[in-house]
Amino acid sequence: MTTLLHKLFDIREGEAPRALLMFGYVFLVICCLLMLKPVRNSLFLEKYSVKDIPYVYILVAVSAAAVTTFYARFARKARLDRLIKISLLFILSNLLIFWLLLRFDYKGGWFLFIFFVWVAIFGVIAVSQFWTLANFVFDAREAKRLFGFVGAGAISGGIVGGYAARVALVIGTENILLICIALLSLCLLIVPAAWKRRAREVQAEQIRPGRPGQLRLRGGNPFRMLRESPYLAILAGIVGVSVIVANLLDYQYIAIAKAEIPDKDELTAFFGFWLSTLSIISLLIQLLFTRRILGSLGVGPSLFFLPLGILLGALAIWLYPVLWAAILIKVSDGSFKQSINKAGIELLMLPIPSAIKPQAKAFIDVLVDSTATGVGGLLLILFTGVWGFSVGNISLVIVPLVLAWLYLALRVRKQYLEAFRTAIEKRTIDLEEQFTNLQDASLVETALKVLEGKNERQILYVLNLLESVRHERLLPCLQELLRHSSGEIRLQALKMLARYDSPDMSEEIYSLVGDEQPEVRAEAIAYLFQKSGGEKKARLLREFLNHPDYRVQAAALTCATRCSAEEEWIRTSFPLKDLVENTLLQAGQAEGNPTEKKFIKINLARALGTVKRPELYPFLHLLLKDADPEVVQNAALSAGKTREKAFAPALLALLERRETRKYARQALAEYGEDILEELIARLQESGDSQSLARELSRVLGRIGEQKTVDSLLAQLNHPHPRLRFQALKALNRLRNNFPMLKFNEKPLEQEILKEIRRYLDGAAILHSCKQVQGQNGSPPEGAARLLLARALEEKLDDSLERIFRLLGLIYPPRDLYNAYLGIVSARQDARANALEFLDNLLAPRYKKDLIPIVEAHSPQNSPGSARNRLDLHLLPEQECLHRLITGEVGWLKACAVYLAGTAKAGHLAAEILTLTSDREQAVREAAEYALRQLEKNGSDGEFHP
Repeated sequence: MTTLLHKLFDIREGEAPRALLMFGYVFLVICCLLMLKPVRNSLFLEKYSVKDIPYVYILVAVSAAAVTTFYARFARKARLDRLIKISLLFILSNLLIFWLLLRFDYKGGWFLFIFFVWVAIFGVIAVSQFWTLANFVFDAREAKRLFGFVGAGAISGGIVGGYAARVALVIGTENILLICIALLSLCLLIVPAAWKRRAREVQAEQIRPGRPGQLRLRGGNPFRMLRESPYLAILAGIVGVSVIVANLLDYQYIAIAKAEIPDKDELTAFFGFWLSTLSIISLLIQLLFTRRILGSLGVGPSLFFLPLGILLGALAIWLYPVLWAAILIKVSDGSFKQSINKAGIELLMLPIPSAIKPQAKAFIDVLVDSTATGVGGLLLILFTGVWGFSVGNISLVIVPLVLAWLYLALRVRKQYLEAFRTAIEKRTIDLEEQFTNLQDASLVETALKVLEGKNERQILYVLNLLESVRHERLLPCLQELLRHSSGEIRLQALKMLARYDSPDMSEEIYSLVGDEQPEVRAEAIAYLFQKSGGEKKARLLREFLNHPDYRVQAAALTCATRCSAEEEWIRTSFPLKDLVENTLLQAGQAEGNPTEKKFIKINLARALGTVKRPELYPFLHLLLKDADPEVVQNAALSAGKTREKAFAPALLALLERRETRKYARQALAEYGEDILEELIARLQESGDSQSLARELSRVLGRIGEQKTVDSLLAQLNHPHPRLRFQALKALNRLRNNFPMLKFNEKPLEQEILKEIRRYLDGAAILHSCKQVQGQNGSPPEGAARLLLARALEEKLDDSLERIFRLLGLIYPPRDLYNAYLGIVSARQDARANALEFLDNLLAPRYKKDLIPIVEAHSPQNSPGSARNRLDLHLLPEQECLHRLITGEVGWLKACAVYLAGTAKAGHLAAEILTLTSDREQAVREAAEYALRQLEKNGSDGEFHP
């Protein structure tokens, strides 16, 4: 089964369970939606007239905007899997209530209006939740390959759901709700299973809602974006006009169908049949024509198919307002909307900079769509209710709207090409965009000009954009790039050529087997494998494994281990264990050539990370103990990819070695929740090992689990400020990368208030020390005071950063980060704007202490002004030194001890004496110096060294 999925859909090892679960999830959701829509329409038309439909459109527009706004606020506070589960339970309870009301034949009052709106909102919420979950379950690279397969679940659900609605002829329209209850109940089992298999580490920019129904309009002023971007304004206009037209033609279709088919159950079956039939037609156009049309005509002409089809259908209804004409206009709308037009709209979104794309997409998906739906309803009320237009004459309203649509589609092409050129120059297109489709002929033309140029960064950027594209016009450029001086460009060109079935370039690529870049060598061998069959593959592998160049041998081993999971003949003809043993033996024989020995071991370590076979793990254990740090680094990364718990002790030990800790952190993060309990336990037991505790905090900051948050929050009480700060930074990373996690505000509030007190205490000591600086004293004493003042200023800077980091766990992190940058800025206007923003954002319990601190924390303020703002009381120097020596750590304590020695503070001799065995070298040296000075120069109090 896994092999079949790999061949058909490029589903790789370990991905099949997640892909199948998500396929099943979206299949069930869309299947239910396509069953509920015919039920909704037929029940409404049984009770009300078609003249009431425009009022429903307006109600849908208002309700959808309100509900999605409320939902977005609630969603920010709940973890995604729990949010989906709660939503599903709420939906199921609603469906059960609806069924009971219908079972007892209750169809009065506003019930059917509510049901009509409910189905529309269910479609937005449920589908949006699916795509949001999909972005958690798959990382960006997986999404590019697998979203086509997963999206096929939506198409399949649409086909099955509509045809399934025909069972209304047997069981009755109302009882279809029971089928939907049963199907959605299965989703309650699928969601937890998919969540447990989700990607271990998801970056912030990858966590974004899917294509349909993005719910949150984040930041910025959308109307300002429209004013500043004519391109975005035209795009919003196209979407808005298309939604208005869709509502008008839906009205015609429903009205004619109701007039021709009065029976409720037959009407449900009719709507369901054509919904599914349209899904099939749309699928066929998508598979057979969309890619070719975009590849030959480009995005501009592709946008004409839908409006021209609707124009033809509208004219047919105007002349012949009968059922076949209504079906024609619906077929024109439904078949092109979800195929050619949808691909065109996705391409239009591509050049929008990633920094504003979420806001722009949310604005179009929510605000423009809802507003246009309401406008469509108002137009119908005006023309049918006030001016008495017949169903056929509504086409007279549709025709001018379609002409405006065509005009906007004509204008957008020029803007689109210009925006795309700018996006390439500034590299503002997100390379990890899951839905990127660059088959557009006009875009390929622009890309070719870049690929033929000299700018290496732009060439590599365009190659990454075109990674999943197969276009014949690219072939000559890709062949030429195989000879490019940049190894990265050669590698990317080689990967892209491997996607083409013809021509076979094996002869030319054979020369790259000896390329200086290891990745290029391995990819060249993989290409030759792909183009070879049966016995030739085995001969090639044998040839490369016995090649006189050890670098080619290493590349062949990498290719063999990588392909062994899918090619059984490799496992039988070339036992991996024997290959690895021979490779280690070869490394041992290369004692006279340390470069060769190191190269072989590093590549072996990398190769072992591409295959999960327990019999090979002992070799990885051996490489983790190698004397060469670079070998150990690569072995650590491979150990993390296996997620085998037996490697955990060795990886934890590597955290304490400076040259390997970075790689050990990355490897341990790969384990995710599988190793979470052990990491938390080690963090709590770390004791005196500050370096281990620091590194464990950094690892935990990469694992997005609620337990991680709770353990790091406990670390905020650690006595050592560096470890507190490291735990705080890890929490900030979790807050940014995993917004579904919960951060309990109560303990955070206590930490913020503690940090504010630390700041105020430090400020009091700083201003007290500055007061003493002006007094007479020896030059060493003055220098010591100046050094201490600088250390105290650094402490206040760090303390202010910690306050803002803590606030960033409660308030939106990006907002607090921008405010912090404004506060520490040298520009007065930036500081003023940041202060005003904080004054409006923060709760009173934070504002009353923080705002004075922020106002005082400025180099422009005089010491007296800052002291007055903070209401600080000056302290005697002896008390200041006592507080610093007994209450601080690290460099600040060392500076205080140094001053105590030069200022003859003999009353602190006992405390200083204990610091000669401090864990910090700077503190020990300062204590020894201070004791020597006190003994040499006397003191202002009794001194007993």
